[in-house]
Formats: sequence, C-alpha cells, structure tokens
Amino acid sequence: MINPHHISVGTPVRHAIEGYIGTYDGTTGMRSLYEKSSDEIGCRVHVMAEARRRIASPDNLELLEKDLSLEEKHKKILQGLGLEWKGVRAPLKDRAVFKQRVTHCYMCKHPLDSTVDKECVACGWILCRCGACGCGYGK
Repeated sequence: MINPHHISVGTPVRHAIEGYIGTYDGTTGMRSLYEKSSDEIGCRVHVMAEARRRIASPDNLELLEKDLSLEEKHKKILQGLGLEWKGVRAPLKDRAVFKQRVTHCYMCKHPLDSTVDKECVACGWILCRCGACGCGYGK
C-alpha cells in the first residue's frame, strides 16, 4: 500500500493484484472511478503497456523497489511490456562524436539530456530516471 500524499509523480508502481506496471500520475477525487468503494482517493497510474491511465486503490499499489538501479527499473518496465532488455549506452558526453538532444520523458515529464542521461540500446531513446524509454511509447 502506498500513501499517495508521500510519493511524487513519475514514481514507478506495480498493481499488486493485476500486476500491471506504470508510473504514479497523481490522484482523483471522482468516486465513480475508484477501484474499491472503501477508497477515499483514487490513484492515477499511467500504464505504458496500455498507453492509458488507470485508477487504482492505494491499497493495491506498491512502489517498485527504491533501491533499484536505473537499469533494473528499465528491465522491469520492459518485462511488463513483454519486451527483451538489450542494455543501455553511456551518455553522449562519454562518446567521441555526438549531437546533444534535450527533451522530456513522455511518462513522467522529467527533463532528459543526452549528454547526461543513458540511452536504451534497443530503441535509441534517452532513458528516464523512471525507467521509461521509447520501447513503451504508444504501446
């Protein structure tokens, strides 16, 4: 169980019963959307594999392990999508030739910079701190 008032948007979460993995995206007070009638608040979860948001009960959400490395978060997200993890590349600043890319994560909106952040080997997208990459975009 999570406390929705103590986690930040973009935090990776897993639904304990249904098993889907996504990122915490805030709350809703619309009772008609609550997962359980006993809920006092509904947690919005952006589910990459479904390219949509779900409303979950705080009782049914668990944080993905905080101590996971970026690579482990990335592996778990790809596993949830049914995709094979192919590794990550070092940030561009560690390579001889590069063109800087600056953008933001489509999942959690965190800023991304190719000179600082690693890349997914499979899709070439900049890897976010939440573990998202282009492999899950639009899925």
